Amino acid sequence: MKRSRRYLCTKIYWVKVLLHIITFITCHCTVAQSSFEQGKTLYYQKKYAEAIPYLEEAAKLNPDAEQTKEIVWLLGASYYDIDISKAIYYFEQCYRLDPDYKPLSLYYAGTLKITRNQFREAITTLETFLSSYGARVPNPDPQVVQAAQEALAQAKYGLKMKENPINVKIENLGKTLNSEENDTHPVFTADESILYFTSQRKNGTSDRKTPNGEFYEDIWFSEKIDGQWTPPRNVGPPLNTIGHDFVLALSADGQAMYLYNSAHNGGDIFVSYLMGNVWTKPRPLPFTINSNYWDAQACISSDGNTIIFASERPGGYGGRDLYWSKRKPNGEWEPAKNLGNVINSNLDEASPFLHADGRTLYFSSQRNTIGGLDIFKSTLQDDGTWSEPVNLGYPINSGGDDTFFVINPAGTVAYFSSTREDPNAVGKRDMYRILFEKAQGDKVITLSGYIRDKETAEPLEADIVLEDNEKNQIVAQFKSNSITGKYVIVLPAGRNYGISVRKNGYLFHSENFTINKEGTSESIQLDILLQKIKTGAKIILNNIFFKPNTAEIDVKSKAELSLIAKFLRENPNLRIQVNGHTDGGAEGTTDEYLQQLSEKRANAVRDYLIKQYSIKPERIIAKGFGRSQPIGDNKTEEGRRKNRRTEFEIIQN
Repeated sequence: MKRSRRYLCTKIYWVKVLLHIITFITCHCTVAQSSFEQGKTLYYQKKYAEAIPYLEEAAKLNPDAEQTKEIVWLLGASYYDIDISKAIYYFEQCYRLDPDYKPLSLYYAGTLKITRNQFREAITTLETFLSSYGARVPNPDPQVVQAAQEALAQAKYGLKMKENPINVKIENLGKTLNSEENDTHPVFTADESILYFTSQRKNGTSDRKTPNGEFYEDIWFSEKIDGQWTPPRNVGPPLNTIGHDFVLALSADGQAMYLYNSAHNGGDIFVSYLMGNVWTKPRPLPFTINSNYWDAQACISSDGNTIIFASERPGGYGGRDLYWSKRKPNGEWEPAKNLGNVINSNLDEASPFLHADGRTLYFSSQRNTIGGLDIFKSTLQDDGTWSEPVNLGYPINSGGDDTFFVINPAGTVAYFSSTREDPNAVGKRDMYRILFEKAQGDKVITLSGYIRDKETAEPLEADIVLEDNEKNQIVAQFKSNSITGKYVIVLPAGRNYGISVRKNGYLFHSENFTINKEGTSESIQLDILLQKIKTGAKIILNNIFFKPNTAEIDVKSKAELSLIAKFLRENPNLRIQVNGHTDGGAEGTTDEYLQQLSEKRANAVRDYLIKQYSIKPERIIAKGFGRSQPIGDNKTEEGRRKNRRTEFEIIQN
């Protein structure tokens, strides 16, 4: 009886153990199935970042062979835009598990290796894929074969470029500017004092996220102080909103910003203006530029009169084409035109940037590249056509996407964004700096400074007009900042420029620059002091010119003479004196001769204003001083140029 009871107890014990095992296995399978189903559901909802933890959990719970293959495939696809190294690992594992399950897994692994600059490995992987795909698939898709062949050619081209690098230095901008997320679209003022960029870092305007688990984009900025960039700050509203906000371009003086708004009309280009230290609410550009399709990735010329941008509008040559528009004299934009099939290909073109010389265009393209998007250069020729685009080469271009290239006016330093393989990478897409050994683009002069009241040193907001003296044309118009008085002007080579600065209640100020094409680009600091209108106030008319040794006014003087006439009309109670001065003259030149020449030149200006602009004769007197009042050294050409001048003096207010 006791033995029977003991036997029964033992049997019951083992039944319980078996039940526990069955329950554990059932629960284990249930958990695995639950994680798999949740991960799969999230994947097909395009919530890839959320799907990954569930799929990885399901993979740890020893699913069956068929489910394992599906989990591994889904993990590779989920990591595709999140972690390329892991995506490669899972795609290759999927192929090893069953080459017939997802034949394209090896193709994806090969193309992703290109983005990591692993060109040799990519060649091996893609050659294996092409051999395997043709042998294993009964009816190979010709489009897949073509895509794999193009990727293989790209890997071979990348390897060739990598083995023949160009001589530049490339630096990751580091943790000061880059974050663990995507940092793109770097743009800066012509004097390189402020850098704006687009980032998906934490602590932005919105907590909203993309399907990949990334924060929405915001615009950030950093200032260069003592040669170092400061920690970035969010620009805040109205530039940043709860949506996707991108900075596209910045005017040379930093007073106008062009932005992208994804929520407007399929994606449009907007502009905002800096009023002191406050940005205005962004407004869309007109429909001569924006369309009913995606329009973005714009750049603006240094004179503010040409805009180049990318668009998906129909009628182009590829998926995304580059277009341009020019500003009319009345300030309106002309209807945008396609840049043509030299610049645009049957693939995508993106992120254009026009150098300050107004002729050298940089842009990204999918044509004949090392990786995804490469940076190319083309030059606007004298006949109005563009030269054949040239790939900038390795290491500027890489196996990743290299985009949003911008370069300083001197052509010595550039910034861009890249998804390249980089041991110093901070985030998914970082910003980089390029240091060129040889200056790129044509020569330009960057003129910057502050406009202030001569007596009080108070910063002034003033109108600045840039004119081509040879053509008697206004090239560009600007304003100095209303709080700081700062201005920045970029002067491309090959012109004689007249620069005039005007503000109500003040005498205007003029400068003259002749920029020869020879030599290198440079930056000039020029602070301008404006004088209030009062008796005794005097200015030098730097854009009044005469034929040598005569009183014949040169045609290059027309813009300055027009400015004087306008000033007199706006101030009808003023009487002025035009003062003529000469240099020391050649050896043997007499004081009498130079005195007469200076008087004739002063009277020539007076007579021109009276005859051409109907200024009353009694409002202008002319006086010559010969060489009696030099302001420079007559032993040098620069000194003689300063002495050879015409002045404008108020004698009655």
